[in-house]
Amino acid sequence: MKSFLMMGQSNMAGRGAIGDVEPISNPYAYMLRMGKWRPMSEPINVDRPIDYSGNITIYSGVGPAASFADSYAKYYNEKVGLIPCADGGSSLEDWRVDGQLFLHALYQAKLAMNISELCGIIWHQGEAECGDFTRATTYRERFLAIMDELQARLNVRLPIVVGELGYFYADHDPKPKYLDIVNSELNRLAEYDNIAVATAAGLVDRGDKLHFDAKSQREFGRRYFKAYRGLVEKQ
Repeated sequence: MKSFLMMGQSNMAGRGAIGDVEPISNPYAYMLRMGKWRPMSEPINVDRPIDYSGNITIYSGVGPAASFADSYAKYYNEKVGLIPCADGGSSLEDWRVDGQLFLHALYQAKLAMNISELCGIIWHQGEAECGDFTRATTYRERFLAIMDELQARLNVRLPIVVGELGYFYADHDPKPKYLDIVNSELNRLAEYDNIAVATAAGLVDRGDKLHFDAKSQREFGRRYFKAYRGLVEKQ
């Protein structure tokens, strides 16, 4: 079993309406639940209550991970497991080294490494940094510090795929003043040989100018996998 850490805030956790897309059924795709691999089903990252009526803002739903795992399993013809650790609304400060989110991801990864081969991290976060100039301009260095320490404690060097923030976020109220800076910082991470960026160009929101809709999340997950493939196949 190959496994991947899911980290970040709400768009990685998933807020797409479950009923808006066909379920993904792949017998090679799994998710970590109570220390065991369970067949993958959505919502995968249950950081909020589950509601199937399509509430826009606060419920767990469709994220990019399911289509990422489905693409991985089909391309490599092997089992893949997702390790959900994302938390809606979280900032990079919330993910700081030895903070609760950092430790949770670390312990979940160690648990998964007993029953799988940890092969990468998929990350989406940054909306929480867009309102502050210092947090936006230091995004890259703070992100790298978190990833470097996490990998050191796991004694691994992993491929990491980060996703751009939705371009529609520019129209959110309140306006994210430093969105362009955060997206620039995210794209600069591709300068490192173990990090790739999944583009959010052309993807749409679910009506709140904040969260990708379910269909866009499906496409985003495929873009995450394409970026991952490009990363590992060039090494």
